[in-house]
Amino acid sequence: MASNTTSLLRIVKAAGYSWQGLCAAWQHEAAFRQEATAAIVAIVVACWLDVDTVARILMIGSVWCW
Repeated sequence: MASNTTSLLRIVKAAGYSWQGLCAAWQHEAAFRQEATAAIVAIVVACWLDVDTVARILMIGSVWCW
C-alpha cells in the first residue's frame, strides 16, 4: 500500500532514517569509525595545504566518495 506522505515529509523522514543508520554504524562498526576518522583528517589536511582550489576540490572529492 502506498504512503500518502508529501514529498517534503518523505525527504525529511528519509534523512532521519539515514542519520539513525549512521549513528548505528558509528556505535557498532569499528571499521566505519576508522574510515570516518581518516576521512575527516584527510579533509582537514587538504584544507590546510597550500594548493589551488582545483587541487583541493580533487583531494576532498577523492576522500568524500569512499
